[in-house]
Amino acid sequence: MDDVRHGGAGLQGDPAEGENAKALRLRLPAIDGTVRNRPLLGVSVGHRLRVLAALVLVIGLGLASRKYDGVFPRVLGKYPGDALWTVAAYLGWKLLVPTMAPRKLGLAAMGLSFLVEFLQLYHAPWLDALRGNRLGHLFLGSTFNPMDLVAYTVGGCAVVWLDSRMARPARGRLPNRRGDQGEQG
Repeated sequence: MDDVRHGGAGLQGDPAEGENAKALRLRLPAIDGTVRNRPLLGVSVGHRLRVLAALVLVIGLGLASRKYDGVFPRVLGKYPGDALWTVAAYLGWKLLVPTMAPRKLGLAAMGLSFLVEFLQLYHAPWLDALRGNRLGHLFLGSTFNPMDLVAYTVGGCAVVWLDSRMARPARGRLPNRRGDQGEQG
């Protein structure tokens, strides 16, 4: 009966378990058909949808950079697409672990990008068969190029900087207890 009084979290009603359970709430439709915005793993569903929309946009831009000339200045070559690959990895990690700090997400994205790049030095028949598929080639690439590592680093640093800036409150504004914009500081 103790678990019912504490919101079903833990058999003994441990307060720490109750806090963990609060972070796992879902968006549930109310009886009147409206949807209450409840966090899913610590962030709102709206936040996840914005990250997903950004991911779709980045993937589209990355694919367009490979298919069409003029999406980015020609002098940059294929490197903007490589930088966007890391940005997409960052957003993918952010969907999976939304409460992780931007720097850690950036390290995870750059680590994945570097791993895939160094994996291009390994040529097992089954791996080359995957790379021969269009989707496999997009995910795994085909030829190691050390300059790709520079592009991944630029993309990773740019998305960490941007995400960190977006997460901060505007300068000169102090948030108040109610979560309003606050007053000029």
